[in-house]
Amino acid sequence: MATIGSESIIFKCIRNVGVRHPNNPQLRVGGIYTPAHTNAQGKAVSAKWESNFGLNRRGYTNGQGQFVEGKTDFFRITVWSSKTANGKGLAERYARMLSIGCEICVDVNMKTYRAQVRNKAGVVQTEADGTPITVERIGFEAISGSLLMVSESRKLIDQEIQTYLSTNGQSGRPPKYDDPTSPDFQKWQQIRAQKNQLVYQPGMTTLGHAIVVQAKNAQSNAYPNAGATPQAGTTGPAPLVQNYTYEQWATQLTDDQMLAMAEFAPFHNLIMAKRMGSTGQPSMPNANMVLNQPAGQNAFATNY
Repeated sequence: MATIGSESIIFKCIRNVGVRHPNNPQLRVGGIYTPAHTNAQGKAVSAKWESNFGLNRRGYTNGQGQFVEGKTDFFRITVWSSKTANGKGLAERYARMLSIGCEICVDVNMKTYRAQVRNKAGVVQTEADGTPITVERIGFEAISGSLLMVSESRKLIDQEIQTYLSTNGQSGRPPKYDDPTSPDFQKWQQIRAQKNQLVYQPGMTTLGHAIVVQAKNAQSNAYPNAGATPQAGTTGPAPLVQNYTYEQWATQLTDDQMLAMAEFAPFHNLIMAKRMGSTGQPSMPNANMVLNQPAGQNAFATNY
């Protein structure tokens, strides 16, 4: 007789309904991201992302010939990064990609856990001796490599396009982002590439579409702060532009392009010091730079 069982759960076309902002119950965000950290017992805990999802059930006709409207079931999915992900794991990927209303398909494992019972005011209910009352609940953990993005929310897309138009391309989404024959398509690919490079750094309050919530009683954050390590040619913390380090931006732009843009001024001394270190003389761009990439775009340009 088998002593070990398993389950096979595939969620198809479910939508991310998000979670309430911890400081504003009237606002919903795309998820909660908890950075990797060392807990109060000194144990390393991986980064985690979680959010609520809705599954719309189809209506049906009952035995009396009456049509019964379909209902929506709600549940929470948790995503963990591996301990070796170093800020580029599964939890970070979900935080960057999954906005409210995003429709996905994903394979999950079922997990049971004990949860405290709270009243409508959020107060933990206790026994007569003060022991918190707990109940068993069921949650789901996403399986790595199983995520399939189906569609984004039309409302989000329209908001991002409006933002792009109102800011003259400084943030948001180009109107013809999905037309391969339009220059907007390449701009959107560049913007997406920048977003996908985003790595959590201590002090950040958002990551992609998720709100950052620190674990209670955490001793320290497991990720080193990119701004705390001096780089060549600098005497203080490594500079950041839109929460990206120089190395992250260098995967998208050349040194000459960054020197030609005022918003990259925090990197200019670093670039010049690097050039003088190799040639003994600074080298400036010898022509005006014309860039397709909109300035000022970052992973937090859109509203929750």
